[in-house]
Amino acid sequence: HPMEATLRYLFCIILLLPFSSYGAGKLRILLTNDDGYDSPGITALHRALKNAGHTVYLIAPATQQSGASASITARGVKVTTHPDQVWAVHGRPADAVRGGLGYILYNNPPDLVVSGANFGQNTGQDVNISGTVGAAITAFRLGFPAMAVSVGINFEERDRGFPSTIGAFSGAARMVTRLIDNMDLDDMTAVLNVNYPAVLPLDVRGVRWSKLS
Repeated sequence: HPMEATLRYLFCIILLLPFSSYGAGKLRILLTNDDGYDSPGITALHRALKNAGHTVYLIAPATQQSGASASITARGVKVTTHPDQVWAVHGRPADAVRGGLGYILYNNPPDLVVSGANFGQNTGQDVNISGTVGAAITAFRLGFPAMAVSVGINFEERDRGFPSTIGAFSGAARMVTRLIDNMDLDDMTAVLNVNYPAVLPLDVRGVRWSKLS
């Protein structure tokens, strides 16, 4: 399946297994998502990546865009500049990536594009409509290493605003920064789709590679 060839899955399933000793170094990262530029998932990831020493350019939709896949806006989109290298794009996730790579960062491109952290898992057929995954695939098709990051939800918490997911964002962000610091960007021949469970960090015991199902 073409989508399976484009995606690699990394599921955090149950303290993290040791990563290799080599690292990608401090990177220039374009950070985007589909939940909006000020959503809790991207805020946690933004903070963690900056604390790890990476240069981060947050370029994400101005509003909630879940389910947008890799669709784009037919007409031009407005971009609002915020402090701390943050841009809100009044369009879809793919618009944010295309505008970031083709305009905002055109003369100084990033080393890596990270999309997330999404509110809710992106597994199985959901990847076909996911704006989080769609943004990462857009970057990959434009020639940039890319990963999508999602944190699962417990549907029994629907009436309480999914507190487990909110609580897991910081742990997911730390895990992703550790992954980035120990990865070889030259080995990223597909989009890496990371799914993190809605649990506290001490309840995460390791990681597992999986195929798209």
